[in-house]
Amino acid sequence: MVEEDAEIEVELFRRYRAGELECRDRIFVLHTALVESIARSHARTRPGEREDLLQVGYLGLLGAIERFEPARGVRFATYAGHCIHGEIRHFVRDKSETIRRPRWMRQLSASVAMYLEVFLQSYQRLPTLTEISRELNIAEDGVVAILQARAPVSLDSSGGSVQGVEAIKSLRQISFRLPVEDRIVISQAFEKLLELEKKVVYLFFVRDLSQRQIAGALSLPPRKVSRLMQSGLARLRGFMDSDGFVGSERK
Repeated sequence: MVEEDAEIEVELFRRYRAGELECRDRIFVLHTALVESIARSHARTRPGEREDLLQVGYLGLLGAIERFEPARGVRFATYAGHCIHGEIRHFVRDKSETIRRPRWMRQLSASVAMYLEVFLQSYQRLPTLTEISRELNIAEDGVVAILQARAPVSLDSSGGSVQGVEAIKSLRQISFRLPVEDRIVISQAFEKLLELEKKVVYLFFVRDLSQRQIAGALSLPPRKVSRLMQSGLARLRGFMDSDGFVGSERK
């Protein structure tokens, strides 16, 4: 019976790699109980986070499906269990103070996870890469890069390096909104600023505080705030120029 199950598993992957997307859905559905079991085991030590852990586990399962190689002779459930555990551990580490993935990657991963959850509940199947791509306005190669970006990075690594980040691009332009690739460049540049520069730039441009209000909030002299603003913006421009950012286009 075990050998028969293994043969069926290999056949499903063969057909999925050949383009039969419904086979991926079958593989996913067959292993949702594995996700629930692993998420439940982690939830024992993290009460109140079961739903988050479940969503992260689904991402781990989907990533495992994309990366699994049947020819290696390992059962998919074994491989998927390792990936799901790893994804949840990375999620937990992301919330710590010492290790995390870049903020922009955590935000994109959360968007993909939320869409998967809503789609599964509505249609009782996984969305295709094309459906995810269209909904989130991210090129299909970029969606794959997000799903495959698993390793956490150190906080002192200047925002982290994610393999395949160049593939994460918007499918279409939306008025008054930067493409995802430009938002990534800005986020990466922002993470390279000094901590005080980050706070000043954030409070001014995101919280819409005046420089005098920022000085009061941070207990700094107004001249210090002004210098931090100038140095922070100059460094941002330098980082973005080095990454080829030119507004809504790339050099």
